[in-house]
Amino acid sequence: MAECATAACPACERCADPEAAQVRRQLAAIALAAALFALGLLFRPRLEATPFALGEYLVFLPAYFLVGGKVVRSALRNVLHGRLFDENFLMAVATGGAIALRELPE
Repeated sequence: MAECATAACPACERCADPEAAQVRRQLAAIALAAALFALGLLFRPRLEATPFALGEYLVFLPAYFLVGGKVVRSALRNVLHGRLFDENFLMAVATGGAIALRELPE
């Protein structure tokens, strides 16, 4: 395990409970994705009006990858190992189709 850079390492929260730190990181990612998604829905007409709807992609795709990146990685890993049509692959295909149809909130 890497050394902690804090002065009071034995008492620091990150070293004392790494699971709690992992949960906090996941909750922060979910909160950020939810905020981006809400902003995207609120300003969707304006974001669609940007050239090539680039604004819409810049808001919705980071939100998607924050909370769905693990699913996409699992799908790619399973495809490379010859395991097709599991739930990760099907979800990745479905979201890819929604992105291709420019239904990014979907």
